[in-house]
Amino acid sequence: MTEKFSLSTNSVNDILNNFGTTWNDKPSFQRTPFAFTKKEKQKFLESVFEGYPIGGTILLIHPEEEREFTYSVLDGVQRCNILRDFKENKISFCKNKENE
Repeated sequence: MTEKFSLSTNSVNDILNNFGTTWNDKPSFQRTPFAFTKKEKQKFLESVFEGYPIGGTILLIHPEEEREFTYSVLDGVQRCNILRDFKENKISFCKNKENE
């Protein structure tokens, strides 16, 4: 029997190093990647910094002969975009009463 899925754990660093390189960050079937509001992005980053669970990322593995990317992100594109934008200083995080 062929394995239909596998489970692995990736760190935020793993996500940042692979998103947009070996992971397709703009699969044609995804909705606009920036649907989160500024406040929602801040809440998400607060969860990351507080060490709360931030949800999983589901990846589709592409067959080797069809590969431009190794994987496409099926679920988690918005969260990955927020992490990448934070790393690239496109958004900042400031915990204050407005985020509560």
